[in-house]
Parts: sequence; C-alpha cells; structure tokens
Amino acid sequence: MEDKYPDNIIKLNIGGEKIVTTKRSTLTVADGSVLEAMFRGSWDESLDRDENGNVFIDQSPDLFLPLLNYMRACRDESPNGPRARPPRYLGPPFDTMIEYYGMTKFVYKLELRVLSMPPPRGAVITSKCNEWSVSSPHEWVTLDL
Repeated sequence: MEDKYPDNIIKLNIGGEKIVTTKRSTLTVADGSVLEAMFRGSWDESLDRDENGNVFIDQSPDLFLPLLNYMRACRDESPNGPRARPPRYLGPPFDTMIEYYGMTKFVYKLELRVLSMPPPRGAVITSKCNEWSVSSPHEWVTLDL
C-alpha cells in the first residue's frame, strides 16, 4: 500500500500510562478522521506532548490500544487476504472515543449486498477494512447502513 504521508515513527503517550511506538501510516489509515488530520504532518508542532516529546493521547490505553491495533491491521491488509477484524465491543466509552475521532464508520462499517440470484460457483469475495467487494457476473445492489 502506498502511503500518503511521510512514514516516520511516532511515539505516543497513551493516557499517561503507556508509551507506544507506531508508524504515521497507521495513524492516518482512516481517511477523514481526526487522527488522520492530527498526524498527516501539518500539525506536528501543535500536538500536545509529554516531557519526553511523545505525542500525548488523552485516552485510556484499554480503549485506544485496540483501536491502534485495528488500524495497524487495516494498514497491512491485502485486498485478497483475510480482512481485519474490528476490536471486540468495548462498550459505550469505546464508542464515544471513536465518535470523537470521527471513526465510527471506519470501525463499524456495515454494508449489505443483495444478490439478484444465488452467487455462482467461484465467486470471489474480498474485503479491505470492513469494505467488501465481490467479483461475480451477477448484478449487485449495495446498501450502506
């Protein structure tokens, strides 16, 4: 996958409890999200930092780290390989956090595809971060929910 932003290493201080290191491409994988805007490079000087220069993320590690791991899996996903699984449901605080970051659709995207007839043998189903596609000679109708 070609990255849109310089792929340097970023150290994060998550809630003052955990220091983690990740790539910029991980933090910018969700197009249009607050995290993408924060880490695309334009705002590096204005990001909150701790005394060691790590970018401070004011979230619980128990909530933010599953999101970070999901973003890593999405970044590394191949179009024809197994799809990244969203984090297990962590309750309303997790939903509030991903809503704050503008990532609800990125994490919980649900798409329903209805076949006009049964799928043929050999239909190829692929996915990328909860976005499914099917190669088939039949007509598909896509509904975003």
